[in-house]
Amino acid sequence: MVSVGGGAWVTVAALFAVGTLYAASVPGWHFTWLVAIFIGWSLYGLGWLVELGAGLVRRERRDALRREWSFWAVPPLVVVLVGALVHVGAPVRTRFELSRGSLDHFARAVSEGRASGERQWIGHYPVEYWEVSDW
Repeated sequence: MVSVGGGAWVTVAALFAVGTLYAASVPGWHFTWLVAIFIGWSLYGLGWLVELGAGLVRRERRDALRREWSFWAVPPLVVVLVGALVHVGAPVRTRFELSRGSLDHFARAVSEGRASGERQWIGHYPVEYWEVSDW
């Protein structure tokens, strides 16, 4: 069995965390990203549990696990933190707040009849279609 150091687990957890926050940062989420991230987190969690279990069972690995306990504690904390951020909607709010100026500018341009109807990015949002409403 190949032993993977705690630092590798932390790095992969951080990459999955960024991917999860990105997937959850648009209204309705990025479905393709969400499926890929779910599969990745599932495989990651299974591998982490197997490696941790092996570390608890074998004496020589137990010593290494004690030395690197902080690395082994970080991935579950990352999962909890990311889950909490997604649950409260922080990724969507962050993307919206980062795009607020561009969205406001675009809204003014539309109301003044200066905006074109072609596909474009408005802030951090790709816009494929828009229309003016009297509402």
